[in-house]
Amino acid sequence: MKIPRNEHFLYFFAFLLALGLRLFALGSAPLSDFEADWALQSFDLARNISLIPDAQPGYVLPTTALFFLFQDANFTARLLPALAGSLLIFAPYGFRRQLGQKAALILAFGLAIDPGLVTLSRLAGGPMPAIAFTVLALALFAAPGGSRGTRGAWGGIAAGMALLSGAATISGALGLGIAYGAARWTGLLAGSAETAETETAQNPARGSLPKRKITLFFGAGTVLLAGTLFFLYPQGLLSWAATLDAYLALWQQGSDIPAGRLAAALFFYAILPLIFGVAGAARGWLKKRAPERALSLWFLAALLLPLLMPGRQVGDIAWALLPLWALAALELARYTRCDEQPLPGIGLAGGIFALMTIIWLTIAALDFATPQSLPRYYIVVIASLLIGALGTLLVAVSWSVKAARAGLVWGVSAGLIIYTLAAMFGASQVRANTPQEWWWPAPTPKHADLVSDTLADLGLVQSGRTDSLDVISLVDTPSMRWSLRNIEGVVYANAITMDTALPVVIAHPNNPLPPIWEQLYRGQDFGWQQSPGWETALPPNVINWLINRNAPVVTDAIVIWARLDLFPSGTINPPEGVEDINVDEALPAP
Repeated sequence: MKIPRNEHFLYFFAFLLALGLRLFALGSAPLSDFEADWALQSFDLARNISLIPDAQPGYVLPTTALFFLFQDANFTARLLPALAGSLLIFAPYGFRRQLGQKAALILAFGLAIDPGLVTLSRLAGGPMPAIAFTVLALALFAAPGGSRGTRGAWGGIAAGMALLSGAATISGALGLGIAYGAARWTGLLAGSAETAETETAQNPARGSLPKRKITLFFGAGTVLLAGTLFFLYPQGLLSWAATLDAYLALWQQGSDIPAGRLAAALFFYAILPLIFGVAGAARGWLKKRAPERALSLWFLAALLLPLLMPGRQVGDIAWALLPLWALAALELARYTRCDEQPLPGIGLAGGIFALMTIIWLTIAALDFATPQSLPRYYIVVIASLLIGALGTLLVAVSWSVKAARAGLVWGVSAGLIIYTLAAMFGASQVRANTPQEWWWPAPTPKHADLVSDTLADLGLVQSGRTDSLDVISLVDTPSMRWSLRNIEGVVYANAITMDTALPVVIAHPNNPLPPIWEQLYRGQDFGWQQSPGWETALPPNVINWLINRNAPVVTDAIVIWARLDLFPSGTINPPEGVEDINVDEALPAP
């Protein structure tokens, strides 16, 4: 297959687009408990604290190297998933023989802008490295042409990194295995196997798989070297061995996320691939096309597994987004050209896009406070849909069915692309790490940056340094430890009984200071973490959430108590009996 030079440029442009969307303001949002738990393991290893990481050495150990070489920051904690998510864009290039050049390009751009994939690429410790390296390994094995040894080497490296990427790799491999078994059982692969044998006989370089020994050698070498960070941390292999246990634990622990929210996330965040993917799957089954049938089986398996898993998260359906986008790309590729009278199709597409804009603005203008006005808005929406259907029918009758069909697809696609971009920017940038966006594991941080700035100011007053302050914290969560990681003088405790008042105390509102301290401190409460305030699949007011992302939120607050002498002109007169400090079950700072 001869690849035009402009196709290479388009893939490179899709990669740059994906990289920019994933790296822009990557460190602006504070780390949640989920992210901080992973980042703290890398932080401790970078400080030569001996520990056995959790079952994702493919994230922990490279991030340890980043912390050691650069800085332990939010940006570097999220850098590896962002780079892995960007490399995922090259995977469709390896499947262009199976999908076709147009569909593969559409798939690359779809993966670049998908809201769920972009958001998960900005999640420290998330499933994106497992997804990206697994699919890249499969793409290298399936890619036509090229040196068998080179493809085997790079495929082995990608497979090795996938094996080190935690329980998400097992989840994805299980979905692929179920789909493959179902395809073989139904005989869907028989025709594909015969075609592959024919191509291999006609052109051995094109149809042959990579050399197995080279793949195994580089795969094992990657597990050994990356899994120990070049033998600096041999305990990484122990954490890799616990991957299966980590996956099985997901089937034993519960989750407060209902299964319906995962299905709803597909509808609200991936409506474009959902519409055209379902259409492509239906066409594939009706016309008995093996690629569409196999992809639809993969989609169903990848969707059902997280729906059934008790320890589910919304991000677990990311595996289902890949075959869904592939099905949508195959369907959209059929409408990239309209040789018969393109102008009517273009005009219809513009009209459909305008009507979709009117519908969206009408929904956005809904006044939920006055229910009697809602029928007026419903009339506008229904009228817009009828006008769109009538316009499509007129083009089909006056010109051709192909022109009408192409115009309808172009117009709907344009409107849904704008919606997808808006949802992507909202989830990854505007409302990053907030409970209003479903891709972020709860609880999410709220005013962590403000807390850090406040403690830095207090440190300047006490010691003249922003990283030195005597603090005792009764709040011991991963996100708190991450926020205070570089402050000297931090002590964590489950309970305190003090006779000497430390300069700063961090506590929950339900943990008041001892009465003897009330005249020595001033306190300020901060919203520390927030979680979704609804237990059902959808928020109470779905339309209001869809337009404005307004939904109930439960906030967990903390109080920072600062001693009076840390304020300008502040002095303290210790009450009688205040002499020394006793900390019950105190834990040293990491």
